[in-house]
Amino acid sequence: MKRFTLRLPDDLHEALRYSAQREHRSLHNQILMLLESYAQQIELRASEVPFTPAEINEQTPVTSLPGGEPGDESVEQLLIMDGISNQEINLMDLPPQTFAIFGRQNRYFLQILTWNPNSLESQREFRALADAGYHVRSRF
Repeated sequence: MKRFTLRLPDDLHEALRYSAQREHRSLHNQILMLLESYAQQIELRASEVPFTPAEINEQTPVTSLPGGEPGDESVEQLLIMDGISNQEINLMDLPPQTFAIFGRQNRYFLQILTWNPNSLESQREFRALADAGYHVRSRF
């Protein structure tokens, strides 16, 4: 076990102390728990494979979007997981807006994308995300 001195700003020390009290831990244990949690998140993030636009375009050709016949540009449903409510939402019911895209395993932030239900490219992109298990959040 390593031992060292750690200097913390007063406001950070107070926030950690308060957090430790709420969770019935010592300050030392609280800092260890936070560091261990952070190390686990780093490992999960390293195992997450981020997508690229090229991969999305190759995986989901325009003519195979569910909800219509090949070549038909109408799609009635495009379900994706909402990272806030943990429920599926139908993007086709939503107006154009910006979404934050989060990973599949631990939902860390990947990037911002704009949803437009009238754009076939947007439908294709979000269909690939939904099929791959990514989550979206409209409030970020």
